[in-house]
Amino acid sequence: ENQDLLIKCISQDLGFTSGRPIAACVIYKCLLHWRSFEVERTSVFDRIIQTIGAAIE
Repeated sequence: ENQDLLIKCISQDLGFTSGRPIAACVIYKCLLHWRSFEVERTSVFDRIIQTIGAAIE
């Protein structure tokens, strides 16, 4: 599924381009494309938060 691919992608260090964090841009574009901001709650937000939290630890 596309969400699994996104999680796998953001688990890696993607770096920056033109001063922008690539992972943040990819997440934002995917969430817009999937219209995730239009629903009250989706599992993709929880998965993204868990992935980012694991990367910080």
